[in-house]
Amino acid sequence: MRKGFIRYWSRLAAISLIVLFPGLLLGKTAPSQAGTELKLGFWNIRDFSANSRDRSELKMIAQVVTNVDCLAICEVNDVFVLGQLVEALNAQVGKWKAVQTKVKIGNTKNSKEYYGFVYRADKLNAKHKPSLLAEVDCPLPEFNKTVRFDREPAECSFATLDARLDFTMMVVHITWGSKKPQKELVACREAEIRALKGYFEKAQAKETKDKDLILCGDFNVSVGDSPASAALLTISTMIDTTAAAVPTKIDTTNTYDHLLFQTSFLSEYTGTHGVIKFDE
Repeated sequence: MRKGFIRYWSRLAAISLIVLFPGLLLGKTAPSQAGTELKLGFWNIRDFSANSRDRSELKMIAQVVTNVDCLAICEVNDVFVLGQLVEALNAQVGKWKAVQTKVKIGNTKNSKEYYGFVYRADKLNAKHKPSLLAEVDCPLPEFNKTVRFDREPAECSFATLDARLDFTMMVVHITWGSKKPQKELVACREAEIRALKGYFEKAQAKETKDKDLILCGDFNVSVGDSPASAALLTISTMIDTTAAAVPTKIDTTNTYDHLLFQTSFLSEYTGTHGVIKFDE
């Protein structure tokens, strides 16, 4: 399978949740899903479009996706490919649906992309379409200027069919860039990651009850290489499930792909997480 995936860039990072017993829920007609395991993940599928993948490749991608129940995807580059992926998924196991942002986001033509989600519709409902968060300016004090966040995050909320568990996934693809000096490119990435702390805290502050928020995405920096990423972990009970010893990017030692959340709120987390090494 490695030949077919070599250009897919990243592996799939995932965590595991268990739907708990929060008490009697009156008026719910869906069968109880208490005790059900849910696996959530993130995958950067490089330049993901109907033109860039044929049917056989979509089938291979679907084989990997079936390892999770709800998957956030970045680098979606058209409005067709997620529907084609859902067709391939439905031909393999379960019932699947997809949602994606209405517009591409990015400050340049080359950086623009959609964010998308595919999920098991026989386990979950999407509570709303993915929504882009407000763009912010990112200070670069070492260069005495500010830059616009290249691809601001998007979020989408999901709930189990019996409404026992709901959660929100916030997905982001931190800027890479190529037309600036390397030091400035690194500074831009750090500035965007610093801004993620504000995005996360603002999202949590607006929620008065359900604070099961998972921040996931391609940060374009590895574990331990970013002071800004370390600042994210100063949020109370925040953890990053990406391990420095387990690469998330194919043919490298890079650990660019991250899933972070507060264990004090995401009590359903089982402690199980990892990287699906489909290329091995």
